[in-house]
Amino acid sequence: MLPHRALHLINEYVRPITRPDWRTFERTINPEVFITEIRDLTIAHKNTLFMTAYKHMRYSEFHTMYIWIEISGVDSYIHFNGGCKNTILSNRWLSKQQEAFDEL
Repeated sequence: MLPHRALHLINEYVRPITRPDWRTFERTINPEVFITEIRDLTIAHKNTLFMTAYKHMRYSEFHTMYIWIEISGVDSYIHFNGGCKNTILSNRWLSKQQEAFDEL
């Protein structure tokens, strides 16, 4: 059995799925915050639960695409991994990364 605090956090995390305003619900953590701020916190955190969540987010397909597009652009990602450019760039965070890459 998990501690009460952990169960409460899990309940709060899944709540947006069951909320009527889930389409407009703003996540507590977005990819930009995760990538720019959370990476720096891993040095300070030794908590097992935090590190487990961090590793799952860090090694997700989305995070891989985000970093790849930041460094090499979406065309390079598609060349090596496949996918549809329109589908990938329909995500606002990935599209933002591509725009930043194009400005280089």
